[in-house]
Amino acid sequence: MILTYRPEGQAEQVWEFQLGKLRCAETEAIERRTGMPYGSEFKEKLLQGQVLARRALLWTLLRRVHHTLRFEDVDFADDELELSFDRDEWQRIHDELRDNAALPDDERTMRLAMIQAEIDKLDAEAAAHADGAEPEGKAPDDASASVTG
Repeated sequence: MILTYRPEGQAEQVWEFQLGKLRCAETEAIERRTGMPYGSEFKEKLLQGQVLARRALLWTLLRRVHHTLRFEDVDFADDELELSFDRDEWQRIHDELRDNAALPDDERTMRLAMIQAEIDKLDAEAAAHADGAEPEGKAPDDASASVTG
């Protein structure tokens, strides 16, 4: 997963991580702060976009550098935080969904198509990056542009 934090007026911070790789001290702290079992409810709520879960994850990752950061001090606007999947995660979700016999065929087909579209988008971005082209929607760097921050 990729968590991108873009606080207004500050530098963007990006973390690539796997939920299964957080340390037990971190997951226990998440459970204490949210009241949700980490291995089930927390992960589900995080993937559904619940703000408390997203806040707990951001707090956990920020505390790796700012050890004394209080949960209460983590406050962000909704558009400042983005949680996304990398290509391998989308592929794993696709494969699990494809093999899920409990879902009705029409719903599975619709979800698989949405997931495949995300995989195709990431593949196109990777191919463009490998070719030295800018991803769609991004302007090439301008040597005369000023840099701030």
